Amino acid sequence: MADVYGWAFPVSVDPSTGRIREVNDEDLVRQSIRMILMTDYGERHYYPDFGCGLRQYAFGFTDYTALRRLEAEVKSCIERWEYFFTRPQRLTYWNRVDEAQSGWAVCV
Repeated sequence: MADVYGWAFPVSVDPSTGRIREVNDEDLVRQSIRMILMTDYGERHYYPDFGCGLRQYAFGFTDYTALRRLEAEVKSCIERWEYFFTRPQRLTYWNRVDEAQSGWAVCV
């Protein structure tokens, strides 16, 4: 994984430097995934689709179907919202489609 830096969560000040504490690589991805999984849909005002609906599974049945739905929910949320975890391993390059079209094609 390339060197990726971001603010630590929860946001705090590093006492040795007086700057906002940062994390990199695996810690950043770990914190980001935790934030995605622990945020329920609708909690973020400007991003109502952000998060993962794990709370609906907390006190429900734990049969095979529910576990498969839970697994699918987690996978889709991580693939949708965690940029550093999914994109570098899955995408090889971006290619401009056609000058007449206003879109991008992703070659995997």
